[in-house]
Amino acid sequence: MNCARSIYFLTFISILVLADDPLGTPEGYLKYDIKKGASLNFAYEAVGYWNGSVFGWTEDSNGLPEYQKLFFFEGFNVRGVFKQEDGSYISLSREVSVYRDLDTGDILEAWTNIYSNEENEVFEVANDPVNAHLYPGLYATLY
Repeated sequence: MNCARSIYFLTFISILVLADDPLGTPEGYLKYDIKKGASLNFAYEAVGYWNGSVFGWTEDSNGLPEYQKLFFFEGFNVRGVFKQEDGSYISLSREVSVYRDLDTGDILEAWTNIYSNEENEVFEVANDPVNAHLYPGLYATLY
């Protein structure tokens, strides 16, 4: 009998949770998606950060890939989101990434390519703007 009550209780709770699901509508999902990387309050700008490693690869004598770490990268983004009268949102953003030396961590201005042994100039990534018009239930329009 306790098992039946437990199943009934869990089913009842599940229905209550699903009925109030903030992701249950396109508008709810869009708000959730925006809040992962920004604020719904247009007075606040969000700052995002990322870092990682860049790898190159060649094939060994058996045709299998061999990977080698080439350099590090890191960057940040500043984003503001503004709600429109039609329920859509405008996302205004700028971002920059740099590449860093594996040994020193210094920002790379040049890098000797390990595959060609040639020196290459290295540029930062400056994406300005990174803007989008976001609609509930539809893909974003980038501009």
